[in-house]
Amino acid sequence: MSIAVSANSQGYLMLAGGGSESSSSGSWSHQPYSWFVEKAHGQPIVVLSNSDTSTWIPNYFTQLGATSVTNLTITGNSEAAILDALESAGGVFLKGGNQQHYLNAWLDTPISGAIRAVFDNGGGI
Repeated sequence: MSIAVSANSQGYLMLAGGGSESSSSGSWSHQPYSWFVEKAHGQPIVVLSNSDTSTWIPNYFTQLGATSVTNLTITGNSEAAILDALESAGGVFLKGGNQQHYLNAWLDTPISGAIRAVFDNGGGI
């Protein structure tokens, strides 16, 4: 499925955190993570982390209705693999931890531009 968006589209930012996520519908994470899946508009979600290969968050997004979730790491995936995944993404989820790792790895690179493009095309970050 593809969605048409105007050149002036603006995406969505989800800023969430503070404690552990839980798949329980009473958990703090259920509402914002469901909203994030909705804002991906049925397009793939890319989960990016520094080095964590846990499948918990990708599985959680799938449980909440995401059609496709790709789990990638700064330390384990090439720039080309990350760019390829971001090309069709409707959402980009940056996992927790020291956010400086992301900035150091991607500032002024094609990856930062690709993440921005997801937002500019109406996707969720």
